[in-house]
Amino acid sequence: METARKTVDKTTQLAARNFTESMGGRKLKPIHYQLKYRRLRCEMFVDVYMAKCKSLRGNRCATVYCTPFHWIRFDPTPEERDTHKTLDSLFQTVGIPSALIPDNTKSLTEGEFRRKAARASCPIYPIEPYTSMFVRMGSGKH
Repeated sequence: METARKTVDKTTQLAARNFTESMGGRKLKPIHYQLKYRRLRCEMFVDVYMAKCKSLRGNRCATVYCTPFHWIRFDPTPEERDTHKTLDSLFQTVGIPSALIPDNTKSLTEGEFRRKAARASCPIYPIEPYTSMFVRMGSGKH
């Protein structure tokens, strides 16, 4: 069983395309960006932290990434509109998560952040209003 599991893990192709309904006249977009970085088998929660004052390096906010198993990444940025730049750094150094779960902040659900996540085939599932993140992570606490 262990050998079979390892074989399936090593031979599974990511970003496979489905041609069952295709007539063949469509130009396909390149998907090398999706395969360029390591894929992670976990969801990642993301939020923007706003500071009351500017840091010595000129940063006023930070993007915080975390997982249900208590892994945390903190990327400072000068402005909230620069949160999409932290996504590039996350993909390069850590990998592409199976999904990103932000709150309903526009900087994390729209614009360049959404385009970069879609380009990497990383879906964004915003948290529903007035729900606890603990319920989403499966701990059962409210």
